[in-house]
Amino acid sequence: MLGLWWPVAAPGGAHVAFTKVYSQHMELYVLDVASHRLVRVGSNAGQLFPTWSADGSHIAYASGGKLYVANGDGSGKRRYLAPTKAFAPAWRPGGTELAYLTTHGARNTDLWVGNALWARDAIGRPAWSPDGMSIAFQRDEGIFVATGRGAETRVSYIANPGQPAWSPDGSLIAYTAGRALYVVPPDRATEPRRLVSNLLNPGPPSWSPDGTEVAVSSGGGVWVATLHGARYRVDTQARAFGVGTSWIGPNLLISASVRGCSERTGIVRVRPSRSPAALPGSCPAR
Repeated sequence: MLGLWWPVAAPGGAHVAFTKVYSQHMELYVLDVASHRLVRVGSNAGQLFPTWSADGSHIAYASGGKLYVANGDGSGKRRYLAPTKAFAPAWRPGGTELAYLTTHGARNTDLWVGNALWARDAIGRPAWSPDGMSIAFQRDEGIFVATGRGAETRVSYIANPGQPAWSPDGSLIAYTAGRALYVVPPDRATEPRRLVSNLLNPGPPSWSPDGTEVAVSSGGGVWVATLHGARYRVDTQARAFGVGTSWIGPNLLISASVRGCSERTGIVRVRPSRSPAALPGSCPAR
């Protein structure tokens, strides 16, 4: 097994979803942070793209070209009505609709919201604004923001960008491109600003709950950047790092090797002024 990757904390922090990555498939798990109860939710040949409802009570994911919704504890799995060959769901804040990509009827992949086509030739994974009124997505030529069917604006002119992520107040969108991490306003009132350079195969960015920091995994570790130009590397003394970061309050969740975990990488909680440790219940002991 390659390790435990892509931690995604539910709003409120009661549950954390993460993916066990094997050589031929992947498995999605949900951890109850308080009880340490771990539930296997689903499996897929590739990424399952877990996404939480705004209140953290439900989770959606993709498997086998279909979308599923389950309770926050992983129980009660049911199919979400969407065209076949759908993937990369994103839960709309304040509602029950999912945005997703699908190859159904598309020349490449298209972005849908519920049963409505919003944008052609989208790639990667879409991301909702905190108010649920706009959605950011990738194309080969940049980052775009859509507000409805056919209503879209390009906010970043850059080749092959990574997955976008909105700041908690909706004022900025973070994304990677090449070996750098950028932020840009959704109305492009100012030009994109580079926060970090020299990243190796960067993962998707994640914002701290107060919107002052952006974390991103890299082949050589995890970096955190502030909006004021400061940046620091998360030092866990790990031998290996996986992909993905998430936040529970001031605590940063990352994928890294950690003492006492039998997997190559586990889900590690990095706490201010304290030593990093495996998230209890997420990783089998040696």
